[in-house]
Amino acid sequence: MTQLEIWAFIAQSCLNFIFIYLIQGSGQQKTVTDMKTDLRTTKEDLMAEMKEIRTFLEGKEQQ
Repeated sequence: MTQLEIWAFIAQSCLNFIFIYLIQGSGQQKTVTDMKTDLRTTKEDLMAEMKEIRTFLEGKEQQ
């Protein structure tokens, strides 16, 4: 292996590392965004359920 081939291998390895690092960062950001959306949806579902139960219980108290 010549010195030029060694430097080409090192450069290629660095580029591969950077590429994989950027892809993983992007994937993690999407995962965090998806988790926030899931939590927001769950919260909205729970709040709607609590409102329905409260309305039902208030109707029972008035009877």
